[in-house]
Amino acid sequence: MRFFKDGPSIPDDLLTARDEGRVVFFCGAGVSRARAGLSDFFGLADKVIHKLGVPADNPAYQILHEAREIHKRINVSGLISADRIFGLLERDFFVRDIEAAVAETLQPTEAVDLSAHQILLDLATTPEGKVRLVTTNFDRLFEDCCDTLKTWQSPHLPDPSRHSEMDGIIHLHGCVNKGYNGAEGDGFILSSSEFGRAYLSDGWATQFFREIINRFVVVFIGYTADDPPIQYLLEALSKEVGKLDGIYAFQSGLANEAATKWLHKGVEAIPYAENDGHKILWETLSAWAERAKAPDEWYNSVINFAKKGPEQLEPHERGQVAHIISTVEGVRKFSDGDDPPPAEWLCVFDPSRRYARPGYAGGFGEKGPFVDPFDLYGLDTDIVPKQIDPDDHFKKREVPSTAWDGFAANKLDRQNLKDDSFSAIRGYWATNVSSLPSRLFEIGTWIMKVADQPASIWWAASQFGLHLGIQKRIQWKLECSQKNARSVTHQAWRYLFEAWERNRESFYRDWYELKATIDKDGWNSAVIREFAAINRPYLKVEQDYWDRLTPPQWEKNIRVQDMLKLDVEYPEPIDDVNVPDEWLTFVVRELRKNLEHALQLETELGGYGLNTISPIIPDDTPDGNHYTRMHGLSGIVISFSSFFEYLIKFDTTSAKQELKAWPINDDTIFSRLRIWASGKSELVSAQAFGRVIAGLSDDAFWNSYHQRDLLLVLSKRWCDLSKQTRKEIENRLIQGRSKWDSEDDAEFEERKAWVTLTRLRWLANNGCKFTFDLGAKTKKLQILAPEWNPKYAEKSAESMEGRIGWVKTETEYSALLGEPLESILGKAYELGGRKEDFLVKNDPFAGFSVEYPIRAFSALTNAAKRDEYPEWAWRTFLNAEARKGDKPKFSALIAERISRYSNDAVAEFVRPASDWILDISQHLSSSFPQSFDGIISKLINVLRSQPPGS
Repeated sequence: MRFFKDGPSIPDDLLTARDEGRVVFFCGAGVSRARAGLSDFFGLADKVIHKLGVPADNPAYQILHEAREIHKRINVSGLISADRIFGLLERDFFVRDIEAAVAETLQPTEAVDLSAHQILLDLATTPEGKVRLVTTNFDRLFEDCCDTLKTWQSPHLPDPSRHSEMDGIIHLHGCVNKGYNGAEGDGFILSSSEFGRAYLSDGWATQFFREIINRFVVVFIGYTADDPPIQYLLEALSKEVGKLDGIYAFQSGLANEAATKWLHKGVEAIPYAENDGHKILWETLSAWAERAKAPDEWYNSVINFAKKGPEQLEPHERGQVAHIISTVEGVRKFSDGDDPPPAEWLCVFDPSRRYARPGYAGGFGEKGPFVDPFDLYGLDTDIVPKQIDPDDHFKKREVPSTAWDGFAANKLDRQNLKDDSFSAIRGYWATNVSSLPSRLFEIGTWIMKVADQPASIWWAASQFGLHLGIQKRIQWKLECSQKNARSVTHQAWRYLFEAWERNRESFYRDWYELKATIDKDGWNSAVIREFAAINRPYLKVEQDYWDRLTPPQWEKNIRVQDMLKLDVEYPEPIDDVNVPDEWLTFVVRELRKNLEHALQLETELGGYGLNTISPIIPDDTPDGNHYTRMHGLSGIVISFSSFFEYLIKFDTTSAKQELKAWPINDDTIFSRLRIWASGKSELVSAQAFGRVIAGLSDDAFWNSYHQRDLLLVLSKRWCDLSKQTRKEIENRLIQGRSKWDSEDDAEFEERKAWVTLTRLRWLANNGCKFTFDLGAKTKKLQILAPEWNPKYAEKSAESMEGRIGWVKTETEYSALLGEPLESILGKAYELGGRKEDFLVKNDPFAGFSVEYPIRAFSALTNAAKRDEYPEWAWRTFLNAEARKGDKPKFSALIAERISRYSNDAVAEFVRPASDWILDISQHLSSSFPQSFDGIISKLINVLRSQPPGS
């Protein structure tokens, strides 16, 4: 977490450990140098050398000078350690004189700035008021901040295993006396020999540090990785225990460089910018200290600005909120009260939303501003994703594996698991979902509180499900809320719950497992119920990614579809199901219930999917779209009809009873089935057939998607019907359909007449004899629909299903042979394109160009005389495969003719002309080089004259 935009990112584990009083702060020379202005170890050595009057030819003086020169030359410190300088001084001076010089050098001014030391004391103070701070500095500046603090120094150090003893300022390397004229106690650890005894031979300092890291988290502040205390402390220890955990060090510089300096010592570096005297470091530590002194105030301030919504905040501010919800206590504060931060924060906590694909805002057909969710919800610790071309709809944006996920169990969650977080072999937790870790449970509490906000529903729609405990709490809130309060959001949640329940059940339901059971044990009532459940349609809920890149806001007229995308999903069709005859009645009844359920779902969602059911009687067209017939709603209707047809053959009585059970107030699914079934004479008598047709509503009778099945059963049974029944059907056909709402009167009359004419003509063409004069009635109706043609009736009973297949090019050109030269192109254009059969493209000029190339070229030349250069004709002629086999003389003729045309004229077909010259360049350039040069020059000039990008 960062306190400032450009500040160091402090690990969550460290922040949490400090809040829990589990951190010991180790403070080096950089702390006393930052604001108090004291010297670092080398600076101290330099001043001591001058105070002692060490001559320039003394080894200690020379080594100090050489260490600085090396640093200047290669910018690497630590090659010569300062403790070696003090070791050399001990050869020529008494230790007490050296210590006195050190003490005198470290004496601060009266106006010394102690703010850096106070910051560290505040950070080192636990919630219980204990101070856990170790310093390798010799000065007494920490004591000057608070003279009531207990101080420790060797050989009298606290026992880290006794937490109550770990309280006060611990001077690990000694401390100056109050008069700043010498050392207290056993003196300073200055020279390499003294460091060796403390960390190696006697090892008391190493042992002390080992006890600390076994029980506490350690933070180094004011050190470099090459400082003598660090080298002795960590390198000796790392050899003993290997990798070290829970040790951090603030280090100036770039992230990679900082990490490298500490990596081999087993320490995690916290990098920061060194600019302006480590300013950002101390601003960060100061803010952290303020948080330590008044945590509740800090939490409240962050949560208050979180209420503005994540879009209004900087990435590092969103990172502060992410830190808060990373602990149980933080989430409780975040969700506390009746007005917690808004549901849009779900998009921050969820990495899949932070890294969602960017695009343009706006619904279908609209192009609003460009929106990148990462800009709105990204964290300062996130890896910045690569930019994506908004027009590249296939490019994906992957979520980094290291991306923070607020909904994933973290280390603290796993450490604090309770017994009810585990499933059990028996008892309550054997059949119920285990409890969430405490932190995730509290996030569920917040989700419950913001559940009435559209953003929460929009986010939830992209999830496979939510924990059942959270779902139940949301349901409870909906039930307890005021009646009609935001009922649209309540309805949206109920759709989600229904969809998630299906997801949960279907996870354990598989046809192949059931088939294995059937193969082993056969069919029974339980198997049939499971078979029907596998084939049962269900609600599918998704987030509408196309229309919305960000969550919707609450508006008075907000709709369910503004928050989520609803659809009815149909299971994949099951092939080769052989139901024993004795179980057919049961199977058909259960599958009919599935159809009733589909009807209810589709109607609830607006009924749009009910209007495109494929005909039950298949079309004979070989390129019909069989996928459409066998999938979706059409698939389960046609599958049901197959089972019902078997039932008719096996048990007609049961089939008749089943037919009576079909809903009669439906104009879609069951009207289609009833129309189709009425064509079965063994099931529906001629008299009953008339009642079925008469019982169809106007909408069902005139539904264009019912038309194929209706016309086919009418033509099949027409001769069996009584004269009275035929007249009733005839009258209904002649009377025509009803007028639609807002339909223009003139258009209505024309359309009604058109449909009536089409159906009457088709029935007549298929053997139906009418009791009225069809010719006279046709003439009368054609007055209302003058453009109607009898040929339109030929395909009235064709399926309205989509057709799939390869488009075939028909190049038959006989109609062009008798055309005058000047009308060949016009006639070819008229006959070209797709007519009745959209899978056949007519291109007579293509065939003509192959078989009669000279006349085709003459037609093009004739059009050029009229200043007409149709691109389609030149493209067809030049791209014909036959052009590659033309004799060089004919190719030269074409090239020379094109070369004489104006640049603007050739620009109309420059692309096909360029492709053509590439194909024939070899034989043209060798046989007619002048013609070749001419066409090449022409094409180059034309292409140069084209605007960029054309």
